[in-house]
Amino acid sequence: RARCVIAVSRQTAADVMRYFDAPPAKVQVVYNGVSSAFTPGDAESSARFRRAKGLGDRYFLYLGTLEPRKNLELLVRAFARWRQESGPAAAGVKLVLAGGKGWYYDTIFAQVTALGLADAVVFPGFIPPADLPDWYRGAELFVYPSLLEGFGLPVLEAMACGTPVICSRAESLLEVAGDAALTFAPDDQDGL
Repeated sequence: RARCVIAVSRQTAADVMRYFDAPPAKVQVVYNGVSSAFTPGDAESSARFRRAKGLGDRYFLYLGTLEPRKNLELLVRAFARWRQESGPAAAGVKLVLAGGKGWYYDTIFAQVTALGLADAVVFPGFIPPADLPDWYRGAELFVYPSLLEGFGLPVLEAMACGTPVICSRAESLLEVAGDAALTFAPDDQDGL
């Protein structure tokens, strides 16, 4: 009975029409935006942040809930392979998996242990919104391997901070990233 249904992406709009039988004429896409706090920083501030958090000189960042639909097991396997194939170039690089624990998160921790990555993968937990820009700015890159998203706000936040993005080709993430990110098929560990 609503006059208008607002969806945060074309993908979400399609889902609303498919699953809730909403008439297409009533569904409008209005994309999310980010706060003006999400801007590029300077190298010195980012280095201070990394030192304060004990992250070393280089880290790759994922930020979101720790749960299966985020595809983190694929990310951990790809990171392990990259470390093995990169040799000295990978020395000291951390993978930061930031975010609160969702459902079935324990399999992610188990995989990190099984692959011998306990010294290279950091789990800082939930990051308060005010701290997010520093985490993005300090990262060498932001990686978002999600299988399904309604929008993909972390991709937009990372891009606003000037952090290079690698994300899956989930439909809504392609809407956000366009051609400004490197992308891979969500099930393609080699591509990642």
